[in-house]
Amino acid sequence: MMIDESAVVEQFLELARGTSSSLISFLPAFEDAVTVPETSTIVRTHFLAHDANGAPAVEQLAGAMASAAMDFCIARSKIERAYAEYEETRSTAAIVSLNELTCAVSGDA
Repeated sequence: MMIDESAVVEQFLELARGTSSSLISFLPAFEDAVTVPETSTIVRTHFLAHDANGAPAVEQLAGAMASAAMDFCIARSKIERAYAEYEETRSTAAIVSLNELTCAVSGDA
């Protein structure tokens, strides 16, 4: 599998900066949440947002999901160390290794 290194680096840099898009921004609510009568169940409906051209924002959602998985699977300190190494050396090796770690955890390896 070919990995677009520049895209991976940018995703990690956005995550390290705290500027990556929120997952929920790609899934706007269809209507307000509804409680199912006589239960404590809450139902929320969402739809997939569209990009500026009117196409479903599938790739943007996938990127946001990757960032969410990274947030969950990789310790913030490891991300910060990889970013610091990139800033110091301009080598993407540590950042790419985080991507490989994420893929191994998610089963995409």
